[in-house]
Amino acid sequence: MAEPSAYQRDVVDQVLRSKDVDLVIGHHAHVVQPVQRRRDGRWVVFGLGNLLAQQALMPGEGTAPPHRDGVVVLVDIAAGPSGRYAVRRMGYVPTFVEAPRDVVRLAPPASRQRTTRTLTSLGAPLTDLTPA
Repeated sequence: MAEPSAYQRDVVDQVLRSKDVDLVIGHHAHVVQPVQRRRDGRWVVFGLGNLLAQQALMPGEGTAPPHRDGVVVLVDIAAGPSGRYAVRRMGYVPTFVEAPRDVVRLAPPASRQRTTRTLTSLGAPLTDLTPA
């Protein structure tokens, strides 16, 4: 499920009650989920998808199902004038697990479009850092 569950959102809200947390990176949803930049400037990456293994095809999924999408996030962190560190830029590289050998590659166009659409669905300002 590409949308974060109520449970995921609740856990993130609880973790972000601490002012010592600026970034939450979630995993295990087996699909890419959105990135959110909160009003206070803190970041949440809800789900990175599948990075090392694919799951079996379900009937009617074709050859590029969402559970083979993954994403590598690259986070630039720097100290501000007050000396407090903060996320300055959030970038991403879409990946795709090819079956049956479980080879991770740069995402093909359909997967890349799906991943980008999902990642940015909550309005986070992200930079696509896929190598040319």
